[in-house]
Amino acid sequence: MRLLAMSDLHVEFQPVELPDPSLYDVAILAGDINIKGRSGDWAGEHFSKPTILVAGNHEFYKSSWDKTLGRLNSPTAPHVHFLEQRTLTMDGVRFVGCTGWADFEGTGNAPLAMLEARALMNDYKVIRVEPQYRTLVPQQTRKVAQQSREWLRKELEQAFDGKTVVITHFPPLMHFVPDYGKHPHLRAAYGNNWQEFLDMKIDLWVFGHTHVPVDETINGIRFLSNPRGYPGEEVSFDNQCVITL
Repeated sequence: MRLLAMSDLHVEFQPVELPDPSLYDVAILAGDINIKGRSGDWAGEHFSKPTILVAGNHEFYKSSWDKTLGRLNSPTAPHVHFLEQRTLTMDGVRFVGCTGWADFEGTGNAPLAMLEARALMNDYKVIRVEPQYRTLVPQQTRKVAQQSREWLRKELEQAFDGKTVVITHFPPLMHFVPDYGKHPHLRAAYGNNWQEFLDMKIDLWVFGHTHVPVDETINGIRFLSNPRGYPGEEVSFDNQCVITL
């Protein structure tokens, strides 16, 4: 199976050139594709092959938590598959996906990391949550991260006779998260340190978020991030990043 992998397209800022569909069998979009939960509909319009999508943090921008998830869970095109703590099996390949929000444990001081995140990150200024439409707080995304970690663990412990691909938006290892200067604990808001998954049967882990390209194999798991990033950002984006399983 040939997989097209990309993330952080941010088409709310500018269009993206996509490859010829003949080059791949399945497209993987690892979050931050569009705002207001529009990513599924956008994918349905721009991809003709089966497309697997997880939400990034930007999918929730200028919208609310429930509205965004509701829209993503109801794509207009049948070939678009949104995964949030969901597994999809296709042609003998198991795709296990969720946003994988940061649990703030990555630098060893979750309370301080959450304080820095709330003060400095747009996620906790522009994303609203029901029912009062108040601003999202780090404690909420931390809880979802913990739930996702446990769900991933249980899902991956189930025997499967085939290839396994994990898709998250946030990096699963702090090894892939850059330094953020004078706010050292802010790193913990950009990724996780989920070391236990290194001992599990995973063939490929696709992620995004940091706008730093990654293609590295650790403990037999290939970790891949192919972000486009923001307009004008110096990122080595490959719009024909195709992996054969």
